[in-house]
Amino acid sequence: MAAATHVVPSTITRYLKGERVAPKEFVEHCAAFLAEHDEALAPADREQLHRLRREAQAASPSAEVRLLHLKEEIDGLKADLDAAHAAHEASTAAAVREAVRQVQAESGRHLAAIEKQLTTMRDQLHAELKLAQQELEEERERAENLGTDNDQLRVTAEAQRRRIEQARDYIRKLTAELDLKEQELARKEEEVRLLHQQTRVLQGQVQTLTAEEEQPVAGAATQVTASAAAALDAVVQADFPVGTRTGVKADGDVRPSVWAQPGNAVGFQQRLRQLRWATVPTDQDFIAQGLTFELVGSITKFDSLPGLEATLAIVRACGGDVAQWAADWNSVASPAPAGASSRVRPTPPHHGFLPALFAVTASSASVALILLNIAGFVSVCRMDNGPAVAVLVVSGMGLAIFTAVIWLALTGGAAAMVEKGSGTETYVALSVVASIGALLVAVIGPFQFEVIDALGLWWARALTPL
Repeated sequence: MAAATHVVPSTITRYLKGERVAPKEFVEHCAAFLAEHDEALAPADREQLHRLRREAQAASPSAEVRLLHLKEEIDGLKADLDAAHAAHEASTAAAVREAVRQVQAESGRHLAAIEKQLTTMRDQLHAELKLAQQELEEERERAENLGTDNDQLRVTAEAQRRRIEQARDYIRKLTAELDLKEQELARKEEEVRLLHQQTRVLQGQVQTLTAEEEQPVAGAATQVTASAAAALDAVVQADFPVGTRTGVKADGDVRPSVWAQPGNAVGFQQRLRQLRWATVPTDQDFIAQGLTFELVGSITKFDSLPGLEATLAIVRACGGDVAQWAADWNSVASPAPAGASSRVRPTPPHHGFLPALFAVTASSASVALILLNIAGFVSVCRMDNGPAVAVLVVSGMGLAIFTAVIWLALTGGAAAMVEKGSGTETYVALSVVASIGALLVAVIGPFQFEVIDALGLWWARALTPL
């Protein structure tokens, strides 16, 4: 059909869908094509198609289609005019001539209307062309503006790229400085850790020295004697050094250490503290076992037996022998046999306000005793009309023995009443150091300060009745 009508298939599709109006030639070609295929159109159908086609062309919004419609109308009128002329020439009748005149008049009116429509369409086409030119000019200006904006964006992007490079250089510089700071911080932390370790070692040594200087209180049946403690330390050094595995039988079973007697919680805590002071574990070692430095301090400051899990966690943090400590704990925690006594009996901890008050008062009194007694004796020796030398010698020996006995009693009583790891224990330890300073002040003070000399004479008069 496309070959017969001389039209491409896509155009035929648009005609059939009503997207475009088919021209007169296409309708005629279609009628011829149908006639060749024994499907000839009836004259009425053909005339109906042409009428519909003309109406569609007249109603089309396209000026070009309407122009074709007008040309077809002109051609039709010209054909009618030619027919009228022919009829006029063929007939001389007045009616025919009148009909020709009517046809000419009608044709003139049609031609005038068509020319008017053509003029209107020409004006519309000019207006549309002008509008299209304006739109084209606006698009050209918009393209130029976009080009300018593109250049500005390119310049801005280049500036941003340079800023990003500068920021990257600055970040690299800051990263390098941060790495240096982190390295310095790591060194400082290592120094702090080492200082902590040294501090803990020194604290352990101070507590050990303080424990060695403590004396047993007379009548205290629950306190460890100095000779028993020394013997127990010797047994511990020979049988169970800190951090080593001892007491393993040939069959591989671990037996408790010699000191691990039933009920010896004091000895157990002492060796647990010795293990901690000797190994000096870090906070990370405690944290790895679910402990903290404060928690370990609160567990080991009492003389009561701690729990097995807590004990083994501390031993693992210190790198000790877990199996040996477990055997020692089980031995200490086991009940003592009926009628048998432990080698070392635990000392019950002293708690409460009154024991602490007694410890503080006794420690302060021991310092004051040394200061007053020695200052009084030195002041008496400086007197011009004082006692004879022999009296001074005898009195000095008696006063020295009296002062030493009373000082030992006060200091020992204070040490026995303090709570391990408390501030009172520190106060008692400081009072021992203060006693040495008081001795020096009592010996030198009367020669340098009148106040101390007067205080010594007043105390000597107070002691004269004694």
